[in-house]
Amino acid sequence: MKTKIGIGVFLLVGLSIVTMAGCSVASTPSSHSSATQSAGSLSRVKYYNSTKAMADDSAVIVIGTPQSETVAADIDGILDFTLTSFVVDKVVKGHQTVKVHDVIIVRQIGARPGSETNAETPQVALVPLLDIGTRYLLYLTPSGLPGDLASQYYVTGADAGIYVASTAHGLGGFNRANHDADILPDSLNENDAQG
Repeated sequence: MKTKIGIGVFLLVGLSIVTMAGCSVASTPSSHSSATQSAGSLSRVKYYNSTKAMADDSAVIVIGTPQSETVAADIDGILDFTLTSFVVDKVVKGHQTVKVHDVIIVRQIGARPGSETNAETPQVALVPLLDIGTRYLLYLTPSGLPGDLASQYYVTGADAGIYVASTAHGLGGFNRANHDADILPDSLNENDAQG
């Protein structure tokens, strides 16, 4: 019995690391960033030192606007995820996968304080969540999840791949949403997005 419990805990921890990473289940840790949660902060195995490196690890880079969000504990019933419906206005990378006007789901771990959830232990997001109506440039990685969830995306590097429009229409470029340990430009435009 102890072995079954140990394996279950190991699988849960492994799933948590993969889902927080924004990387495919099939990918190797060296090819995408991994993330783990500890003491109210976020730490990752891989940090980015250029937009090229982050673009290389991203299947899709898009510009658009979130239109709605829900919170779900839809993987294991324990972890909360904020699922944001994101309307694509421009595809910078991934034209074979995503088209202009597509609505894609961006999956981020955790939820806003006070969000309704079915999770056993509600979890506040440790990274900036996407705001409805705000324009973004996002670096995204396929979820690697089974079934209908396979079409969803994680932000590459947990939060490294989030750039917020400096103006309502994004004409002035995009600014980093979170200044963490990644060595990335504070601002960029769509032409610089792939490094």
